[in-house]
Formats: sequence, C-alpha cells, structure tokens
Amino acid sequence: MRKKLQSVPAEERQEALTDEQWQLAVGVLQGAPTLRREIRLEATKPDSKSSMLKQVEEQMQSLDREQHKVAIQIPNGPQRIRGLAGSGKTVVMCMKAAWMHMNYPDWDIAYTFYTKSLYGQIKSLITRFYRWWSVGDPNWNKIQVLHGWGGKDIQGMYRLVAHSMKLTARTYSEAKNVSSHKEYSEILGNCCKELRESNDELPLLFDAILIDEAQDFNFEFYKLCYSILREPKRLIWAYDEVQSLESLSIPTTIEIFGTYSHGSPIVELEGNYPDSEIEKDMILYHCYRTPRPILVTAHIFGMGLLRPQGAVQFIPTAGGWEDIGYELVAGEFKPGNKITIKRPEKNSPHGLEKLQGSQNLVQWQVFIDRKKELDWVAKEIYKNVYEDELKPDEIVVISLDWKKMKEDFIYLQAQLGQLGIQSARADEAVFRQQNNVTLTGIFRAKGNEGSVVYVIGFEQVGSNPKLIVQERNQAFTAMTRARGWCVLTGIGEKAQVSFKEIETILANYEQITFTVPDPKTIQRNLDNLEYERRRNRLKKGQDLTDKLAQVATEIDDPEIMKKVAELKELMQQKLKGSEPQSKN
Repeated sequence: MRKKLQSVPAEERQEALTDEQWQLAVGVLQGAPTLRREIRLEATKPDSKSSMLKQVEEQMQSLDREQHKVAIQIPNGPQRIRGLAGSGKTVVMCMKAAWMHMNYPDWDIAYTFYTKSLYGQIKSLITRFYRWWSVGDPNWNKIQVLHGWGGKDIQGMYRLVAHSMKLTARTYSEAKNVSSHKEYSEILGNCCKELRESNDELPLLFDAILIDEAQDFNFEFYKLCYSILREPKRLIWAYDEVQSLESLSIPTTIEIFGTYSHGSPIVELEGNYPDSEIEKDMILYHCYRTPRPILVTAHIFGMGLLRPQGAVQFIPTAGGWEDIGYELVAGEFKPGNKITIKRPEKNSPHGLEKLQGSQNLVQWQVFIDRKKELDWVAKEIYKNVYEDELKPDEIVVISLDWKKMKEDFIYLQAQLGQLGIQSARADEAVFRQQNNVTLTGIFRAKGNEGSVVYVIGFEQVGSNPKLIVQERNQAFTAMTRARGWCVLTGIGEKAQVSFKEIETILANYEQITFTVPDPKTIQRNLDNLEYERRRNRLKKGQDLTDKLAQVATEIDDPEIMKKVAELKELMQQKLKGSEPQSKN
C-alpha cells in the first residue's frame, strides 16, 4: 500500500494527512479499532486516574509496524515470537489466528494456552479480528481455542488428542498421584509423553497450532503439538522467558524438539523461510501495557540486579538486553564490571509516565500484620472508585501468599463490602466480573491486567532461598499486570528489605547501573546461544548493507541508492525493532 500511495502522481495528491489522521487510517486498516476498550465516561475531575487513563488510551490507536507484520505472516513451518509482558503477544497471536482462518478456511487451526481464565479473552479477540476483516463469525469447528490440559467445562489440547486416539485422558488429580513431578507443567508434560509413547503414529489433527504463554509449558507439550501437525508443521509459539513462573531453564529448539538421527535439528529457527521475508524467530520490542517506570523496576527487581546479596538471574550480553528493549549506555559485560543500561521511551510509549511521574506510578507500604495491610488496601480501593473515578473491575488485587490467600480474600471481600464495593475471586474460567474488584493469585493473574494493581503479601519474596528465582519472577509478573498504577504491600522486615531495593531502582529507572555478576553465582541465565546466533546473523546483514550503501554512493545511481536505503532500513528494524509507522 505504501508503494502505491507513493506512486500517485503529484498533481493528483491531496493535502497531507496530519500525524493523528495517519495513525487513525493505519489503525483502521490493521483492525486496531477491535482493540479499543469500552468508551470511558468523561471524568468530572481532570486530575483523576480515570481522566489520565482516558488521555493515554486515546493516544494508542494502532499497532506498530513490527506487531502488524508478525500478525499477518503465515510461515511455512515453525515460528517463535518473543516479547515482554505487555508487548502484545496475545493480541498478535489472536490476530494471526484470525488472519489464517480467514485466508485458509479449510485449515484446521488450534490456539492453545496455559492460563484457563484467558479463554474468554482469546476467543473474543479472534472473533473481533475475524469480523473486522470478514463477514460473520469464525467457524469454531475449524479454529479451536483449547486450554493446554482442559477440564470438565473447557476443552484442552491434551484431552482432545487423547480422545482422538480413543484413550482416556487423565485428570490433574489422577496424573498428580502417579507422577513423580510436583509442578503443574511437568505433570502435564508427563501426560503428553504418555500419549506420544503409546502409539508409533499420532493422528495428524491440525494444519497450524499457536501456543500462547509457551514459556510455561513443558517440552513434552511442544513435542505433542508438533507430532499432531500436518506438514509443513506450522507450530507458532509466543514466549517470554522472564515470565516463566516455574522453569529455571531457557531451552533451545534442539533441547525442546531434539535432532534427527544424522544430527541436524528437527526444528530450525535460523534465518528466513525460502522465497519469503518471513523470519523463523521474531521479537516484539515495544511494551504498551505497562508504564516504563513500573516495567524497568519489575525487570531489575525480578533479576535482583541491585539486590545486596547479588543477582539471581542475568542477561550476560548487550544483544540480550537489546532483545528486550534496552540499550547499553556504558560498560563491558565482564564479571565485576559496572554496566549502565537504559530503556528508551520509544520502547515503552506509555503516556502515563509524563502525566504522573515515576514516583506516583509505583508505591509501597509496610504493615505489622495482614489485617492492617488489608484494611489499608480496602480504603485505598475505596479512593480509587469514589475519588479517582475508576470502575471496580479496573482494579486487581494479586496475592503472593498462596497459603493464606483464601482467608485473606475472605476478609478483604468483607471489608470492601462494608464500603459498598463488590469484589470477586478470579476462577478458572472467568478472571474479571463486571463492577467487581478482582481478587486473584499470581497464576490466574498472568495474561490479565488492571488499571490499578495491588500486590499484597510481598514479604513472600525471598522467604524460600530455594525458590528465590520463582518468587522474583512472580513479583515481576504481578507488577507488570498494571497498565496504570502498581501498589505493593507486605508485612514486616522482609517486605521492607524488598521495598528498599525497589526504591533504589525507581530512583534511577531512566539509567540503571549495576555490577556484572559472576556466572557461577547466578541461578538462571536469561539468554542462550540460539538468541546470540540470530543477533550475529542480523549484524552481518547490516554490515553488508553498509558496504552496499558505500558502493551505491560511489556509483551515484539514484535508483540503486534508493533500493539500498530501503534494505538498510529493513535491517535496522530487524536489529532494534521498528518505530511506529509514520505517514511519510
């Protein structure tokens, strides 16, 4: 479309569009209006949280170029899509599923995911995108939305495959009793392995499978999905290693899928697919949901980079930091060296940072006991509803104390009820209920969001040295559910220690300086050789286009120079992520 617009004769061109008009036009073509939230009522107070969110939401009218490109690509084989919390992975995956279904209505497509409460959101997004581009609703016999496991009231990938093989699917409780594993993903993985090993040939059920929240699934789940795909094995998975709540490893595709007998990998993510510009490994660099101060604070705290006792997980290369939207300002990645990084505003284009300032977006409070903590949270929620003009269903309370969560939420519900505010526990199928404050644990919160997010029980972070990575990942995931404000609360000295660390991070969030840890002391490396190879490949491509640009300048041929400039721009987009589309 861009080329056709540029080819219009000058005498036929009309007055140039404004930036705002161009963004609206691009958004309409992309289907972005389907993402608009319910129209927010005019706030009576210009400085209320509701008023500020209305301003921010009106600015976010379109997908960026990278998101849109990934969404409408249909790869001729496997593809991985990496991106941070809030980078739009689920939106892109739902858009891709709808696009596939519209263009290839005869294909059998499955969209599978980890968090049961996402079912309604995923089905709604696919429906809305399909309706925008086509007529009518999706054919749910040809495109299926499947939880990873399934249950009595929701179909799942594992159950579907078992039934297609005329086998009885294990329930979670049955599988747990016969498994040596404790984690949910490992127990599901064991069930998937049983299916694969029960038959030499599995039924080929789908033409494409999209796996959301892929970082939470065991290798065996990937293998089962791959095994039931028809050629050319379109397995597309969205992955965020920082959000993994159980696993400490970041696997390569060889570790997941293995190799053929002659040694070559079964799934290869190097380069592009032949005769196309479709990359096998894509990255979404920009984060739209969570304001930059919250995201940076959550990242640095999650890794423990300013933890007095040292980091617990780490990204050991400049390229690895660039992959998640940061830039190296100073320093060299050698143990003991000081490193300074920053997250550019372009990679977190959330307007609330300028309207509110960083200190107002992340707040914390320490209490002597849980009762006082919950009493305070209830009163703050009252202010959110009656002073900040937010709807109750925009507010989420996430507990990090799973042992006491049930009794804590019973008490909090009672306190909110006395203040005239309804609240509801998130369940497996429904995360949010209209006009109710949502009360949830971290596993059901993942994939969801709130305008104001309260994270209670913060003293649990660091309470078990053996689970320190998982506990910090849970804190990261909870904080990044916020698309507005994040409030952290906890009891006693343990919470105070964490909040002191967070205070230090927030005071320096625009440029963070830390010491490179000794690799022997960290529990988790957030990078791998596969990621590094991708960066090296793209870097070589950019070096080549730089040389071509030099030659083109010497030849002085305008047409060649134009082509080289376009190629160079493409390489820069792939290296660092592309800017939002402009009208030029």
